[in-house]
Amino acid sequence: MAEHAFDTAELRSLARELDDLAAFLERFQSQTNSHGQALLSSWSGRASQEFIAEVAVWAAGATALQQRASVLAEWAHGAEATYDTAVEQAKGVVGS
Repeated sequence: MAEHAFDTAELRSLARELDDLAAFLERFQSQTNSHGQALLSSWSGRASQEFIAEVAVWAAGATALQQRASVLAEWAHGAEATYDTAVEQAKGVVGS
């Protein structure tokens, strides 16, 4: 029978890092939006319009990155749970 090697600690660590990344991106985007709005209250003209357009492009990318980090974190949490369950079931079968 073939052996399958895995380390749930690595999956757990990856999931935590992805959770942290998603949370950081959410906070960063919120803070950037707040600072941008404050800046626009005292700034007008073509430069401010260009700034608004660039922030909109950035925000779309940041949102997509945050969402993908969340999806990957969910996947890693699911994989970790699946492996942990399989280990426990295998222990029950072999009596370890």
